Amino acid sequence: MKIIKKYIILSLLSITMIFGQTYDLKFVEILNDKTVAGNYDVQIQIQSSEVFKMASSNITFGFNNIGLSSPSLQTVHNFDGVDAGPPMSIYGDMTVTLPIADVTSINIVFNQTDELYGTKVPMSWIEVATVRFTIENTSQTTQFEFRSDNPSPTEVYSCSGSGGVPSGGTFTTELKDAGAWTGLEVSLPVELSAFTAEDGVDGVLLKWTTESETENLGFMLERRAAKAENWNIIASYKTDDTLLGQGSTPAATDYEYIDNLVENGKEYEYRLGDVDYQGIITYHATRFVTVNNIVLKVIPEKFELFAAYPNPFNPHSTIRFSVPDVTDIKITIYNHLGQEVRVLQNGIMQPGEHSVVWDSSNKHGQPVSAGVYLFNIDAGVFNKTQKIILLK
Repeated sequence: MKIIKKYIILSLLSITMIFGQTYDLKFVEILNDKTVAGNYDVQIQIQSSEVFKMASSNITFGFNNIGLSSPSLQTVHNFDGVDAGPPMSIYGDMTVTLPIADVTSINIVFNQTDELYGTKVPMSWIEVATVRFTIENTSQTTQFEFRSDNPSPTEVYSCSGSGGVPSGGTFTTELKDAGAWTGLEVSLPVELSAFTAEDGVDGVLLKWTTESETENLGFMLERRAAKAENWNIIASYKTDDTLLGQGSTPAATDYEYIDNLVENGKEYEYRLGDVDYQGIITYHATRFVTVNNIVLKVIPEKFELFAAYPNPFNPHSTIRFSVPDVTDIKITIYNHLGQEVRVLQNGIMQPGEHSVVWDSSNKHGQPVSAGVYLFNIDAGVFNKTQKIILLK
């Protein structure tokens, strides 16, 4: 798995407990900036064949220290110091250390002597921690591998069996099948080669390029004010055809979107997500931009639909319209029978002069036949239809 490319990495470590229990660990890639000095985030997850409560433990794994460096604790998901009843925290602060130059250790400290307070490891995957690395060489592979041998083997313990603080716990940490676990690379829907956010007179111009796409439905763009906690969806392939994916293609594709719902003097953070055929969203690296260059525009006094140009047309026609207020607007192309052919816009639009272009294709991207079509704009209080003629 080359670091410059985006993959989910699954690497399972199966450990034997007494009574035939087993637990598994895996890696899940969360972020890959794919550039030297960029960030590479990997999440470690655990599950068990039978539920148990985690005691003090160490989850260790090797990595390629030519391709990656400087592991640090990015996010704590479970098994960290949280007050939940006892007079002291259940767990101490989780840490990430480097016991060996090419080995990372996630260190879990259980503070109690009563197993009642331990956090359960279920029979389904649960997050332990996300570890961030710095990318040193994009041509290298991660070589993630959970450790079973000395020095610094993985040691996971149960809260029960020895007063809660493990001196051996109720199970050992011997491999069920030593050496049987290997990395598995699974391609994500989109290999992204560029994503930028630029301040401009019309708003923030977001541009990205995909090197290839696999079963890609489309993209979602999210924004939040710098240092804010919650993300807001500002655009989606569901309502904006320009954000539709290419399905499966080995060819590179360029995309762009202008966010004009921003204010001068403010800093924003953007993130891009792609959605596959199963509806799974994969997020890419975020981008920050400070807005200073937006030019204020004259706000129209009323809704207005202008004549399409050219009309008749082949194969493109542009339709201009005015919007006086923030409005939910749907723009639809119908055939002469009143059947829906294509939805060009369906969502919130800002005040101003706008235009849309119809390329004489239907909702499946297929060219339509020559004839009379109807362009309809529906803004609730304003609904107007215009006839356009496609020549072949």
